[in-house]
This record gives sequence, C-alpha cells and structure tokens, in this order.
Amino acid sequence: MWVFALQVALLVAVIPTGFALARPVDVIEGATGSTALRRMLGGRLGRALMYPFVSSILAMVSVIVVFFTPYGQAALDSTPMRIVLTVHLLVVRGHRRAAPARR
Repeated sequence: MWVFALQVALLVAVIPTGFALARPVDVIEGATGSTALRRMLGGRLGRALMYPFVSSILAMVSVIVVFFTPYGQAALDSTPMRIVLTVHLLVVRGHRRAAPARR
C-alpha cells in the first residue's frame, strides 16, 4: 500500500513540474502545426479550470477520492484502473502547469 501512496504523491506533487518543464503545448503545436489546443486552453472554460483556486480544489478532491473511495482499491487490483488513475491525476495536476503562457 505504501508504494501506491508514494506513486500517488509523486503524480500529484513531482511529475506535474517535469511535465510543465517539457512545455507539452508547444511540442504538440510544433508537431501538428495547429493552434487548436492553445485556443481551447485559452478559452473561457480552459481559463476557469486552470484558475489556481479551482485547480487546487480539483487536485485535493482527487486525492481524497483516491484514498477514501473504492477507486483507489480498484486501481490497486486492476491494471486498466491503475492506468485510468494515472491519467486522471496527470490531467488534474498537470493541466494548470501545462497551460501555455499568454503572448
């Protein structure tokens, strides 16, 4: 169980910083030549979800859900659920730091 807790802690605290340093929005734009992702993140909904208060609440609720509901146990028992949990935590914690800088 402690390994699972460590994995969740890393996904919530450490990995998003490395994710942001890689500048994924710029990488995707460079690979595809499209600015659709930047427009989507810069829209009203994207800005609302990336607001620091909202993203902090989303992260806090996500960790509570993982440890106090059957979601965490399902992730321990099932590889597909572990993948879903990993993607979930990366999206919830990584989206604020991965946002493109305003130009």
